[in-house]
Amino acid sequence: METLINIDQEIFEWINNNWSNAFFDTILPFMRRKENWFPFYIVIAAILVYKYKWKGAFMVLLAILTIVATDQISSSVIKPLVKRLRPCNNQAVFDQINVLAKCGSGYSFVSSHATNHFGFAMIMTLMLRSKLAWVFPISFLWASLIAIAQVYCGVHYPFDIISGSILGIGLAFLVYLFGKNIAGHIFEDSSFLR
Repeated sequence: METLINIDQEIFEWINNNWSNAFFDTILPFMRRKENWFPFYIVIAAILVYKYKWKGAFMVLLAILTIVATDQISSSVIKPLVKRLRPCNNQAVFDQINVLAKCGSGYSFVSSHATNHFGFAMIMTLMLRSKLAWVFPISFLWASLIAIAQVYCGVHYPFDIISGSILGIGLAFLVYLFGKNIAGHIFEDSSFLR
């Protein structure tokens, strides 16, 4: 375990310090703030409802359920159990890192940003993969940039975002399976979810 923690800290320092430049210092803190990406998700929800009507509303409901599940499990269950300090709250390394965002008083493992965004990317990909092929690369690129921003800004370690992304993908898959089952009863056909 100690070896993994050391590797995690080395990767963190490499991203947080060695990647440092004026462009990333501007764009990555901007990307991780929810007031900047939340309107984008509202637009996606509106497009789904407009284009697919009640089935689109059901897709939005599954996306919301995914976000609630990912957020609550990461923030209310895993973080209090693990109690890993954020790098920006760790006095042993604080003087050696660039902190470009509000640190927050919560714990670090797992990253809720990574869990939520990868969960959203996965549920969108599962629901829309046959309709909009570009959803997969764009949504996962978006989630990856937000996750990397967490490390770059000094608020999470790499293993926090890797674990969070895996958790988000897994929870989205479970919500998708649940949604397909329910959709089969409500709409008598769940094929619109792929």
